Amino acid sequence: MSAVKPPFPVLQIGHPLAQGVVGDWPFYEGSGLTINDVSGRGASPTLTGSPTPSWAGDQFGWALSFQGASSALINAFACPFSSNVLSISLWVRPGSATGYQGLFSSYTSDSDSMEIFLHSEDGTGCIGGGNYSSWARAPAGTITASAWHHIVLTSTGSVTQIYCNGRPVGTTGTTNYSTFASTTISCRRTGSFGFALGGGGLMDSVCAYNRALSANEVASLYADPFGRFRKRSWILSPTVTTTSIIHELKSSGVSGSSRWELKP
Repeated sequence: MSAVKPPFPVLQIGHPLAQGVVGDWPFYEGSGLTINDVSGRGASPTLTGSPTPSWAGDQFGWALSFQGASSALINAFACPFSSNVLSISLWVRPGSATGYQGLFSSYTSDSDSMEIFLHSEDGTGCIGGGNYSSWARAPAGTITASAWHHIVLTSTGSVTQIYCNGRPVGTTGTTNYSTFASTTISCRRTGSFGFALGGGGLMDSVCAYNRALSANEVASLYADPFGRFRKRSWILSPTVTTTSIIHELKSSGVSGSSRWELKP
């Protein structure tokens, strides 16, 4: 995996993987206590506690470093979801692949919750996703310590799917997220809510969608993690004409307000 995070990410609303984004935290800051939400919703939490998660260089640029079970939490921000149709994408490099470690979660009750977590109930290096009553689970060895993994949870409202590094690794049935419209996510290192990494390690680029990404979209997000921030340009030629570009934009559902550039 090779990709470079832009120094100041701007979500390109015409990009297919920018459609339905309701929270986007690329972790590009590299310093300070604020994690900026570039989705336009302004859900930008502040790092607090002692010790505070620190900034560390990673394969993409910057990431948040959690110092295990004694690491700090991030303050609460408004929940981005309004229904049980959603997706969560994140990158994680766990310091340990054993024990329970919540990664991203919102909890109201056991049957009305959403979570992505690492666990070792079935052996070292498992991933789970869903709620406490019904959750997808990936087999042992899916996750390894000190290695980067791209994890995505999708929910169609009836089926929850977990992906790791662009591949489906676990599926379950109906999940209930009915109170998400009024629920607040508290971002914690461990426990019931939010961004987390209780076993220590690095986390990067968390993105929330109000739709279920397709398998092809998940694979694209893994292959090109920051494509949604890249302004696209064309160079006109005998084979690349204004007409062909307009046709491409229309076929992809791009509106006239999108940020696109034509270079003569």
